[in-house]
Amino acid sequence: MLFLDRQDVRALLPIADCMAAVERAFAAHATGKLPAAPGVLGVHLADGGFHVKTATIGSDPGYYAAKINANFPANPDRHGWPTIQGLIGLFDSATGRPLALLDSVEITILRTAAASAIAARHLARADAAILAICGCGVQGCAHLRALKHVRRIQRVLAYDRDPARVQQFIRQMTPETHVEIEPAEDLAVAVRASDICVTCTPAREPFIGVDDVRAGQFIAAVGADSEEKQELDPEILR
Repeated sequence: MLFLDRQDVRALLPIADCMAAVERAFAAHATGKLPAAPGVLGVHLADGGFHVKTATIGSDPGYYAAKINANFPANPDRHGWPTIQGLIGLFDSATGRPLALLDSVEITILRTAAASAIAARHLARADAAILAICGCGVQGCAHLRALKHVRRIQRVLAYDRDPARVQQFIRQMTPETHVEIEPAEDLAVAVRASDICVTCTPAREPFIGVDDVRAGQFIAAVGADSEEKQELDPEILR
């Protein structure tokens, strides 16, 4: 059985390859070509929780994967550990033989950003060039990398409740992406100025209202990944 840690996964899976694989899987699911429906299981605990996501793809060869992720938001401050930690098991779907055990953190980061970028490829305006990012952590970085593959991003407005994280984001991503990145002091102003807006926060109450968005804008609300979390006012969806 193959064992891959986070550094192995990072070295072996560029974001462009991840986006291509995710898009193929989305298409297979949408057209009913997966051998079985994906499954999700969640367990909620006092300080966090676990979720298990499973899927099967292909027939010759065919693969079954199960991802077990722990999500404990207080980890960085309390213990110096990441919020997300986990493993992926990969199996031969014809024989059940275990093929690989992978650290899940890097794949989770890449796959989340890949999904947003694939959606933007099909739904964002062709001339979209200004990106607002709310939440300058790992997902903020990953989304900038991924979105550069589908649109000519020329300017980034970066916002975070922690100004130090904004500065760290600018220092890291400016030389990597060669894009103009500036701190956004007013989130509503930054959102209104953007063609694409990404929110990747642990917020439990909406912080973007219907008056903050405009026609033709693409929004990827990444943080609201459970029923307790919310970033957008419901009127935006209405």
